[in-house]
Amino acid sequence: MLETVVQDLVEGHELSENNGNHTLDPSVLGNVFEMTINHISGGQSQKKEGAYYTPSDVIRLITEQSVDPKIYEILVDTYSSRVASASNMDEGQARELVGDYDLGEMLREIEQRQGYFTDPEALEEAYDRLGKLKIVDPACGSGHFLTAVLDEIHRVRMSLLRGMKGDNLDEKDVYSAKKDLVLNTIYGVDVNPIAIEIAKLRVWLKMVEEGWREEFGRLPNIDVNIVPGNSLVGLPAISSGQSMLQAFDVDLSGIQNVRDKYREGQINRRELDTRIDDLRPEIRQFYAENLNHYFEDEVETTGKFDNLTANLDSLYPVVDAARARRKDGENLSDRDGDKLESIGFTAYKKSGRLDGEDLRGKMGELRSLIEDGFKLELERRPTAYDLEELQEYGELSHEAFHWIVEFPEAVVKDGTEYSVDFDIVVGNPPYGDLVTGIERRFTAGYRTGNIRDIAAQFLERQLQLLGDGGVFGNVITLRLIYDSKAYVSRDVLNKKLTDTRIACFGWRPSYIFAGSEALAAVITGQKSEEPDDDIQTSRFILFSDEDRKQRLENIDYYRTDDLVLGETIGGGSIGESSDKSMPKVGTEIARNILEKLSDASGTTIRDKEVDEKTEHKVWRKEGARYWINPLLESLWSEEDRSRETKPMHFNSELERYTTFLLMQSSLFYNHWMTYGDQQHVSWKLVRSFPFPNMEALRENEEKIEKLAGELWTGIEERFHPEINVSGEIQGVAELKPLVDQVDELFGPMFDLSEEEIEYVKQLDTEYGRSLREEGQNQLPNGAVSRVELND
Repeated sequence: MLETVVQDLVEGHELSENNGNHTLDPSVLGNVFEMTINHISGGQSQKKEGAYYTPSDVIRLITEQSVDPKIYEILVDTYSSRVASASNMDEGQARELVGDYDLGEMLREIEQRQGYFTDPEALEEAYDRLGKLKIVDPACGSGHFLTAVLDEIHRVRMSLLRGMKGDNLDEKDVYSAKKDLVLNTIYGVDVNPIAIEIAKLRVWLKMVEEGWREEFGRLPNIDVNIVPGNSLVGLPAISSGQSMLQAFDVDLSGIQNVRDKYREGQINRRELDTRIDDLRPEIRQFYAENLNHYFEDEVETTGKFDNLTANLDSLYPVVDAARARRKDGENLSDRDGDKLESIGFTAYKKSGRLDGEDLRGKMGELRSLIEDGFKLELERRPTAYDLEELQEYGELSHEAFHWIVEFPEAVVKDGTEYSVDFDIVVGNPPYGDLVTGIERRFTAGYRTGNIRDIAAQFLERQLQLLGDGGVFGNVITLRLIYDSKAYVSRDVLNKKLTDTRIACFGWRPSYIFAGSEALAAVITGQKSEEPDDDIQTSRFILFSDEDRKQRLENIDYYRTDDLVLGETIGGGSIGESSDKSMPKVGTEIARNILEKLSDASGTTIRDKEVDEKTEHKVWRKEGARYWINPLLESLWSEEDRSRETKPMHFNSELERYTTFLLMQSSLFYNHWMTYGDQQHVSWKLVRSFPFPNMEALRENEEKIEKLAGELWTGIEERFHPEINVSGEIQGVAELKPLVDQVDELFGPMFDLSEEEIEYVKQLDTEYGRSLREEGQNQLPNGAVSRVELND
């Protein structure tokens, strides 16, 4: 029913004249989408799909950091060229002159028709260039990003139009300007057909919201730019690093011409679909031939084997290796081994293996093995068989989406090669382990293919779709930044973007997405094949409902080079296996502290921990909120103690007390917030923290023992076994004065200044690390657990 309603409104149907004064707000439709999918799925769809409606303040942040810089770049480039040619000024001087104006100042000058910005040719050129931008959201959901970007570019073009025509713009000119953007600039794809229908309606309403009358002409068909499909699968292929299409001989100009005719109502949708459908067999075959990666696939039935090999003349090179095992899991008998060896397999105890060229001409023999009680494990490439399975899978639009055919306007040809080059890529891709087994056959060729989070593959795909010099803006799971298993995603970022900024959002005391504890990052940057290692991050941004606006409007970023976490602070190299986590920095003082801790990392807690069991133990509980709460003794009985509560062993009481104090210090809290996820106290974080010089520790041994005793007594007194089965430690903020003494004791041992020590002492005291905010340690009602989200 929803699809019918949208089609009646969007796909070429006319409005009555007074419908130009409609009252339906397009922004309402995102909430309609959320409520619709939750109603249909009993409230589980958001969590299952890893999809949450993007808040307006997050979209505004991304727009300011990605869309606005692209707009500004076009204006500066246009006006500096005109100034240089009109005045015989050097191009560089002209650019510097125009660049003295920020975007807001430039638009004011344009509207007031003053200064360098009165040139009518420059106004027209900038207006046209902005109208030719190609912008995509590959996981567009209900279209919030699309309409936000549309609004921003339209706002700037209206300033240019006022510069050309004066303040009183004709209503038809305003409508035509927005219609041109909708038809030529905005593109969206999503796997959820319901979301796509709402996105189309939302964009359509945006197009007519400032007025439309019948004399303006027939309303266009806009639905070919916002379509359902699987953004991760399709041409151009991502397969073992391949990103260009070679020897592709489909007439893209003909496809584009048919699309243009449909938009203007010259042909109907059936004629357009027929034109595209006629190409699908050829496109499907070409795509399969462009996939050169291998994955493991188990074949237990002759039916699957027949389907898989139906269009193959030979197993090799589509199949690179085959392993045969008994279906019952038993060892091979002598007879089994003889049979396999007669075919050419090398037989082992439980299996036989046949590789490469030896597979030629063996299709029938391998099929007979399945009939004789064997199963095959094939290392093979994806084929047309897999594409057919993908098309038939599930209720969502999992069919491969061939960008080069669906959106030919964004295709760039270079000799015999084609690429898809969007100017701006924005979005809020899904997150979590959502790639299906069938999809994984195709995403196995991604560099990020082994990362069990669909956001990693979306990140890589989006950067492939972005043209050189294009801008990128995403709100995406923060896991890609801090998780050691996602280090390849950081390498993809580093090698594809420059001027990269990452805003890192926490999940306490409030959430960036309503009702979800998912950690999020806003990543912006410009596409470049020459990385400059200039990734800048914010600190871990916490906020309450009251100060959210202020926090999001005042984000500081600072450079991260040489501070990637490895075995020590700064011991990792971005994008390599030594990369355990990227730091969340934000300010110069935060970086200075990290540099000093890095310099002091000649010895770490890992170096002091011993493998053998000793009486000198410190217990670490993996879960934490605002306080780490290490233990000198386990407060739980063995049967009640969670499996995440484990001891570390040391050779002396001094090392034990020092580790205990360090882990409860604000120094360590800063380390945890810099490299961690605000929930798990992982071993990599504990063991990578620097350990002070033993001589300095011995000089302060009495003070260390006294502080450890007082702090431990305070923690013991705040253990409440009656709260639940395992008990809770509460009210630790009351011990903050003792923790301050710990920081004042150890800070100088790491060469921290008084200002730097004060910085860590005050970190997040406006929230759960102070008495006045202690109540915020509790989770809000209705929260979704992050533990299941692989963050």
